[in-house]
Amino acid sequence: MFRLYNSIVNAGVTGDLSFSDKLRTQLCNQSILIATTFILLHIVVSIVLSYPIYEITISLLWVILFGTCFCLNYKNLHVTCRILLIAGTLSIIGLIHHLYGPQTRLESLYISITILGLFLLKRKHWLITIVIMLTIYFSNVILYPMIGAKLEEYIVQSATIQYFIFSIVLSLAIIGKVLIENKSNHKLLKLQNSKMQTQNEELMRFNYIISHDLKEPIRSIVGLTGLLAKKTNGENSDISSEIVTLGTRLNNMVNDIVKFQEIDKISQNIESFSLSEIIENIKSNISKTLTKSDAVITHHGVDQISGLKTCVYLILKNLIENSIKYNNKKPVITIQCSTENCHYSITVTDNGIGIPDIYQDEVFVMFKRLNQIKSEKGSGLGLSISKKIAQKDGATLEILKSGNEGTTFILKKPLSDNLS
Repeated sequence: MFRLYNSIVNAGVTGDLSFSDKLRTQLCNQSILIATTFILLHIVVSIVLSYPIYEITISLLWVILFGTCFCLNYKNLHVTCRILLIAGTLSIIGLIHHLYGPQTRLESLYISITILGLFLLKRKHWLITIVIMLTIYFSNVILYPMIGAKLEEYIVQSATIQYFIFSIVLSLAIIGKVLIENKSNHKLLKLQNSKMQTQNEELMRFNYIISHDLKEPIRSIVGLTGLLAKKTNGENSDISSEIVTLGTRLNNMVNDIVKFQEIDKISQNIESFSLSEIIENIKSNISKTLTKSDAVITHHGVDQISGLKTCVYLILKNLIENSIKYNNKKPVITIQCSTENCHYSITVTDNGIGIPDIYQDEVFVMFKRLNQIKSEKGSGLGLSISKKIAQKDGATLEILKSGNEGTTFILKKPLSDNLS
């Protein structure tokens, strides 16, 4: 019996349905099952007690409606099924109310079906459902008495009690189904959170292994290769140089992977800070690189901004280092900050080798390195890291323009930083 119940309730439930659509479909089938059971019992009672033929006719209308809706659900026509179920039910209730007169108290059934509609239908159909229900009800209560009920003399005195009990059962079934599914979903989310926590712990351990255990062998390989080159008096120097280059690149990649994994640890404290102070700190931290490349960095425009200071620092540092790294002449980097359309706009412009159009959609992809600069140092994670950091700060990082010479990146941050 329980297996049959599950088969009916899960009819039309497929794996491609979202959780909410799955719940709607199951709730729809459950309502159809309850309603059909009541109606079939009512037909049996009507026959045994020799109720008027009108009672049996209306009951058969219910059975046809519910059977059609169930077939639609079974054929995966879920939206059509739900709309027909609510619209058809309200229509039959309106017909009963009209035929037997306003003294047939169906208010509880009207309300129950409307509530069921709010569960089954999308939000865009809610207002339509309520309007249809109110229209049918008040038309029967106010307008139809002027015309007169068609079958008022055939009213069965127990009808009000029957429909009231049906409304209670249907309402309890709806509430029970939602509560059970909500509890089930809560357990599922709890289990998923537990799995995510375990995965995060494993990721942290993996990050530790990368940042400590993996970097040490790489440094040893690079160092030993250098010693070997000295002992062999420069023999096979090309091979030694290539090993050192590859080892250095691998070390840089490991460092960038560690940085990428640690982005979520950045403090969420929003503060006001000086952009020129940030740039001076960057210059101080990469002073050797600046001296070696003879790079020139200038800053113009708005200086005092607000947001996550660490995020802005890391983004600008990455962009400046890239501007120097991918440049075949004296690097000239211009940082401009302005306010427009409720945003800070920070542009970083360089005179480097530029980014061809065909690559501009790919530069933010992890480990994506452009073909013509494979010989340069770089892991392909720098811009991915910058973009992820920007998102953490509620900002966007894009390429404003680039060509054969020079690139301009634009960082847009909301003027009112509110990450809550």
